[in-house]
Amino acid sequence: MPDQTKFSVLLFKGEDIGAVGTAVENLGGKVLGTQSYWHKDQIDIQIDPAKLSVLARIPVVKWIEQSLPISPCSNIVASNTVCDVKTLWDTYGLHGEGQVVGIADSGLDTGNTNTLNLDFKDGQGNSRILLITNALDNSYLSDFADGHGTMVAGVLLGNGHNSGADPTNNYFPSDCFAGMAPKAQGIFQVLATNSIWNIPDITELFTSATNASTNLFIHSNSWGEWGGRYSTMSHDVDAFAWSNKNFLSVFGVGNEGIDSDSSGRIDAGYEGTFPGQIRSPATAKNCISVGATENLRENGWGGSTNCAWGEYALNSNGLCFPAEPVNTDHVSDNVGGMMARSSRGPCEDGRFKPEIVAPGMNVLTVRGTNTTACYGPYTDDPDHYGWFGGTSCATPLVAGMAAIVRQYLTEGRYPGIANPPSAALIKAILINGATNIAPGQYGTDAATQEIPYLRPNNVAGWGRANLNSALFSLQGSGLKIFGTDITPDDAIGTNDVAEYQVTVKAGTPLTATLAWTDYPGSPVAGGALVNDLDLTVIAPDGTTNFPNNAKTADMMEHVWNYSSEPSLSRYSAPDRTIAVKFTASTNCPAVLTGAEFKMYCLQYYGNEKLTLELRSDTGSEPGSVLTNTTALCWLPYPKCFPLSYTNIIPGSNYYICAVFSNDHFYYPEDTSVSGNSWISSNGGSTWASTNCEYFVDAFFSHDVGPVTKDNVNNVEGIDIADPSSGTYTIRVTGNVLTEHGDPDFDNKQPFAVVVRGDFPDLRRQAMGAF
Repeated sequence: MPDQTKFSVLLFKGEDIGAVGTAVENLGGKVLGTQSYWHKDQIDIQIDPAKLSVLARIPVVKWIEQSLPISPCSNIVASNTVCDVKTLWDTYGLHGEGQVVGIADSGLDTGNTNTLNLDFKDGQGNSRILLITNALDNSYLSDFADGHGTMVAGVLLGNGHNSGADPTNNYFPSDCFAGMAPKAQGIFQVLATNSIWNIPDITELFTSATNASTNLFIHSNSWGEWGGRYSTMSHDVDAFAWSNKNFLSVFGVGNEGIDSDSSGRIDAGYEGTFPGQIRSPATAKNCISVGATENLRENGWGGSTNCAWGEYALNSNGLCFPAEPVNTDHVSDNVGGMMARSSRGPCEDGRFKPEIVAPGMNVLTVRGTNTTACYGPYTDDPDHYGWFGGTSCATPLVAGMAAIVRQYLTEGRYPGIANPPSAALIKAILINGATNIAPGQYGTDAATQEIPYLRPNNVAGWGRANLNSALFSLQGSGLKIFGTDITPDDAIGTNDVAEYQVTVKAGTPLTATLAWTDYPGSPVAGGALVNDLDLTVIAPDGTTNFPNNAKTADMMEHVWNYSSEPSLSRYSAPDRTIAVKFTASTNCPAVLTGAEFKMYCLQYYGNEKLTLELRSDTGSEPGSVLTNTTALCWLPYPKCFPLSYTNIIPGSNYYICAVFSNDHFYYPEDTSVSGNSWISSNGGSTWASTNCEYFVDAFFSHDVGPVTKDNVNNVEGIDIADPSSGTYTIRVTGNVLTEHGDPDFDNKQPFAVVVRGDFPDLRRQAMGAF
């Protein structure tokens, strides 16, 4: 049960933290800690929520958010039918040598580098885990309970020693349980003390990892906090990346996927017009956010290999998938389909999330000593291996692949790339080579299609990670890299244009990907894009190709009915309906796509059904029901419900109503605008005005016509399925705010561009192993 008296208070930069701390104490609160960096001043507090409205009125206070708890996002994968990492091991000798990867999680095996499972050693008895540390208490280093941290580490850099591999001689047979980068080294940061997960200071977490090893540039994180927001942690991820452009963090998006309205399709994601279930800080712009597909483990292996999604979800998280085709679908029989529980996007500012996906069901990996294994031990070797799954599993898969991409670049296997490579370049390479898996595993029926359209989308991002495709020849294609995000020549300012030419042969798809590390956003704005770059590809005949599924901020709109965190009052009577009025904007035509009630629940934790309604306005109170939906929500966290209505009239008043059948809910109370909030005890037959300020968010989408420029995402891509022979021009244009340009790049925005296609002039010998 989360502590709902803990909050993070963000101040305007340079203001007096001590004075705010004194104000908190004068209000009966307690200062838990402070954070002061170039990009923010923050004070973490514990206080009665009733006092937040007073605190919010202090002029130097910029933002207040609840401190939500963090929790986990919990062999065949390496084969050429899935992520195709084994080809790189066997053909090109890329196993992660020379790379150090950071992992932050629950704990690691025994907690002692001398006694770790042999899969974490080098085949000669030397530990590849260079350091295990806990910033809060170094007496807590070993793993506990289900062994989450050990399994994450095994997926990333286990070497399969106990399952037949011989790492000394680079022998990793197809039936061993090696991780993605079996010869990489690691720094492990423990986030738990006494079996309790602790919320980290992101800047300190990343700084201490890079201080522990000067060769650490990849960091894997299979955890996050609920809520789907661009939080202060998301901001901190982006700020650290902005200051350290060679550092790439990888985060799991979470396992909050649910078919709350029993439609046969997972909520959000598909329409992608209201915030999904992405955990913070995977909502950051400058990390790689990872979702999960199914796997290729069918019946008889153990773990959850005999389960369908309806049965699996009933066992773990309530009846989350009650309808077909999801309910009876096997949980791990199709890598072209999504893991049902994988969180869907988008972010609150409309950005596509996740960005990439990887298998997340029934993966065999290292089991920690004296732990239970997340999905149970592996029957044939229960002492060393166990079953693992979730986006917790998919995340280290992608982090391990990122380490191999970095090895490929730092070893000079692509000519002319400066060392070290940037995070944006590694991200662009992985996204460029991802395998599109739309429409998913359930066909193209409009009611149940799993993935709405070709990449990118808010279900599978840019597709399933495929390392061989990303780096090497696949179906005749090769790789070209421009704008390496390292030197001032690879940066762009407002109205600047950078152009690159590639000559291609017909018959092989041409794919261009642009990525850049953006200036950190603000939690107030949902992390919105700051420096806007645009990608176009001009064909030999002069035709201009624009980014796939380009998005503009005008496509989404929020209507809020709260501005602070006032005091709490409890309603003890069931069968209540509450209503909040909003006025449709003039930015129409618009379609209502969803709504969210932010609920406090101090006595209950679990699934609960809630009905949302859209009602008309009689002129004096809520009127008739225009549309409604009944869905599951996971209390006490916010939940966005699909609530669709197409005939929104600009300038007209409407009511969003919530219908409750229990007394578990607490609501903020404050003096609101007269006639804005209403309550009914008889299903809406009669209404009474109330001074309660309910926390409501309504989401709209707008038809803005054809969009040719994306001003929402900091990754853009163009896929040309059937290019003609000739010379194509890759063009990048800039719309950069000078005050937020990079001073190391003449106050411009650095970027990376990756192009894959059939290039007659490509020096293919440079693409192979030395």
